[in-house]
Amino acid sequence: MFIPNLIASLTLAQTNQDSLPPEAYQQISSLTLFVAILGLLVIMVLSIILVLRRSHRRKQAMPKPEPTEHTDAWAESGRRFDNSIVEIDPNED
Repeated sequence: MFIPNLIASLTLAQTNQDSLPPEAYQQISSLTLFVAILGLLVIMVLSIILVLRRSHRRKQAMPKPEPTEHTDAWAESGRRFDNSIVEIDPNED
């Protein structure tokens, strides 16, 4: 990989007191980019794990809803019918 070459070029530049060669700058920038992308991936994976754990805990904490007794929609509407609602008949006057 390019990491041993980078270390060798940096130590060579330090011993000669010369400026870094252009290849070393390219390797340093690519290593920095690699570390930044790797850091972003680690942060994303950790946040996904955290969100999944929180949602799993919320699902366990919530009580399960009880099943409804009525399966027929018309029977349920008849049960909920309010007698105070009456039809207006125009001929009733």
